[in-house]
Amino acid sequence: MFSRCRALYVALLRLYPRPFRERFGPGMEQLFSDLYRERLGAGRGALSVTSWLLLETGVGILRENLAAMRMSLMIKKPTAWLPIVLPVAILAFVLCYLAAYGRGSRTADEGTPAHIFQLWAVLQALAVAVFAVKWLRHAPRAATTILAVQVASTAIPLATVFALGL
Repeated sequence: MFSRCRALYVALLRLYPRPFRERFGPGMEQLFSDLYRERLGAGRGALSVTSWLLLETGVGILRENLAAMRMSLMIKKPTAWLPIVLPVAILAFVLCYLAAYGRGSRTADEGTPAHIFQLWAVLQALAVAVFAVKWLRHAPRAATTILAVQVASTAIPLATVFALGL
């Protein structure tokens, strides 16, 4: 009976999204085996133990798949991808400017490229804030992942400018 229940549980685990399954699948299989034996040892019937574990797993599968779908739908929204693309564009601008004109000399006014970079920094902060305000309430898990990518992409041009002393 245990081997059939475990086989059913392992088949059910295949319904989780692949990244989740690869990360947690082996541990979940072991947990199933441990809980199954523990509850049977406590005098519960095999059917009640199996149905409880399968029901709880079904809820988890639904929750994880919804989170994965939210993220894939959310990344298509301009508020999600714009704060990822803007840093790439400004980094390309900085590198092209450096390639064309070099570091240049310091003057009282930093010049147009510096002002463009400063405007980008303000625009980037606003774009990330708009995304956070709009999506963190509705889909916190997916929004947090996308927000982390936005912040990481923001750090790349900032680090480049500071590392080069521009």
